[in-house]
Amino acid sequence: MSRALRCQDAEVLWQPQGCRGWHCDGGNRGEGLGNFDFVYDVFPDMYDDCALAEAYLHADYAVACFYARRAAYALTDYLYYFVFQLAGPSDEPIALRDQLSDPDFRELADLHLIHDLDIVRFAGNAAAHGRGIGEPDALRAVAALHRAFLIAAHQWPDQYAKVDEHTPFDPQATGDHVALNPFQAQELIDDYDSALHEQMDTIDEQLCQLDEQTQRLEEQNNQIARLAQQTLSQQERIAWLEAQLDHQLAQGGVTRKRHGGRRQRKRT
Repeated sequence: MSRALRCQDAEVLWQPQGCRGWHCDGGNRGEGLGNFDFVYDVFPDMYDDCALAEAYLHADYAVACFYARRAAYALTDYLYYFVFQLAGPSDEPIALRDQLSDPDFRELADLHLIHDLDIVRFAGNAAAHGRGIGEPDALRAVAALHRAFLIAAHQWPDQYAKVDEHTPFDPQATGDHVALNPFQAQELIDDYDSALHEQMDTIDEQLCQLDEQTQRLEEQNNQIARLAQQTLSQQERIAWLEAQLDHQLAQGGVTRKRHGGRRQRKRT
């Protein structure tokens, strides 16, 4: 798969890993215009989290950062696994921090994009671990997410013509979701962690199956190698016997001719 992977070609491949265990239904565009409307056209499976991050921006700063982090995970997975192909989607999951610090990823990706994704990662981690998140933090994180998606949408999918990467983020063009109470916010984080652990268990099971398949293949390869060695030994034995026969025939004044794969004897 080439670096210039088309978005529609990657949709089927990307969804399980990119959604990080969450259901991404391709996005449900809300009423009116928002900063992330372009994501619905370019990365439809990532639209929901972007729209929710924007919708909670002025109502619940921690939740806005939490959704922004989920969107950043999805975008990074898409680039890391399917655009740059730095690992297989069935491989053991790689943490966002490790993906963004991977030298190969940093060589291929736009450094401004990596910087913006790091901003989102720091804010999202702070929100997930209960550290204080204020409106400036949430605004910075969601604006950084917006810039990251603009850069990615402009460079890789074939719908890049629809995207102006210099479009500024408008803090006023956001939703008006009601803030979650502490119980709802914790439930959101717990559900995400549970889904992530469930996906990890599924991946562990798949890895065990792959290990079993690898062992079977190794056994088959060893068997093939033994048969090949036996065949070689038999060929060497035949060659030795033929050499002995030629020697004995030569002592009796008889030579052999090999013609068309058949042996003929002719007295000299």
